[in-house]
Amino acid sequence: MASALCSARSVQPPPVRYEGAWKMGADLRKPKNPVVFVSNSHDPITPISSGRRMVETFGAENARLLHNNGYGHCSTNHPSVCVAKALKAYIINGTLFPEGTVCEPDAGFIFPPKDKEDGELGYDAGNRALARVLRSLADAGIGMPRAYIRISVC
Repeated sequence: MASALCSARSVQPPPVRYEGAWKMGADLRKPKNPVVFVSNSHDPITPISSGRRMVETFGAENARLLHNNGYGHCSTNHPSVCVAKALKAYIINGTLFPEGTVCEPDAGFIFPPKDKEDGELGYDAGNRALARVLRSLADAGIGMPRAYIRISVC
């Protein structure tokens, strides 16, 4: 059955990846604003070590790592209002979070209690809407590597 499903798909191999030099100045231009990388502590696809390596590559003055102490691929899989607030401040006001910032994921996203609303999970009124958006992203699977899941079935 799986082979019948797979034959109808047009799965293309990824384009050739760039494996050249990644040196600031020689190969990469200095960005106008620092590049922000968000990494989860326990991401099986893009581990926190990759985020750290990217910051080293770009240089501390050109990049910053926002560390989400969560599980899964992409910060939306184990969301944190702390991450969302740090990104919002950077995007809207240009305020960069302090170097070494580690955010804890919010309770109730992995094992949400069935009898409590977002407000009862400890969010104040200002963060309640942000928490609902994060929950919607997580429920929609934003950040889930669906292509990997589909290909692995074949």
